[in-house]
Amino acid sequence: MDMMKAYMDAATPGAPHKAMQNLVGTWTSTIKMYETPGAAPTESKGKSTYTSVLDGRYIQEHAEGNFNGMPFHGYGTYGY
Repeated sequence: MDMMKAYMDAATPGAPHKAMQNLVGTWTSTIKMYETPGAAPTESKGKSTYTSVLDGRYIQEHAEGNFNGMPFHGYGTYGY
């Protein structure tokens, strides 16, 4: 039984998982890319929506925006 308790303790989300919850929501972004020294940066806009999954163990990101005038879609999973 001691091994099962240790497993359950290790599998229970803790403080780092709670801290990740601060990302949950929709965020807008402005991306600046500096291609040539001294030149003005190229800017693009985007947004990312973060959701909590698997009882707060992970955060999933769905990103969309544009990059050099072309649509961009991205997906990420973050955990501790």
